[in-house]
Amino acid sequence: MAKVPVSSIIMAREMCASYTLLVPLMLVSTISYLLLGRVSLYEKQVVTRLASPAHMTEFARGLLEEMYVADVVKPQPVVVVGEKMPLGQLIEVMANSQQIYFPVVDWGGRVTGILSISDIREVMFEESVHHLIVAKDVATPNVVRVFGQDSLQGALDKMVLLNVDELPVVKEEAPDEIIAMISKRDIIGYYHSRTGTVRP
Repeated sequence: MAKVPVSSIIMAREMCASYTLLVPLMLVSTISYLLLGRVSLYEKQVVTRLASPAHMTEFARGLLEEMYVADVVKPQPVVVVGEKMPLGQLIEVMANSQQIYFPVVDWGGRVTGILSISDIREVMFEESVHHLIVAKDVATPNVVRVFGQDSLQGALDKMVLLNVDELPVVKEEAPDEIIAMISKRDIIGYYHSRTGTVRP
């Protein structure tokens, strides 16, 4: 039973288009409601929306909007590559680093792009071009950055929009000085540590 006696009475009356069954319907609905107690047609119905997996994303989004990038990442060394770095040297740098994404900087240290191993996958095994192609040729320009005061939800939205797993973190007063990298894994890990939930 759906435990909605009043609605059941109204529906039945409307279907019969008569008030003659109103009293018997009220009697039957009341008895059924009392006899069934806590028995419900919806066995899997959770007690509250908070316990419902269907609403997990809704609550997670609300919580992530109250958490900030600065809470997750602290200043740490970030490996950057120069615009003119040859492909062969670039591959070597990537192979010896734990980073996934590498900011590309010009001679003055200004960030002009970013790249990952997927950006060079098509040419990395062609040794004949290792000295012809430089980092700037394969980097993605117009680097999207996040700031310490940005919410984790905002950072995650940017990653989803760009289809990337990491973004550089900078200060507003020094947008070309990358102080750390933040990843989806960092955000998810911090969310679970704060809410006490277990990762799926």
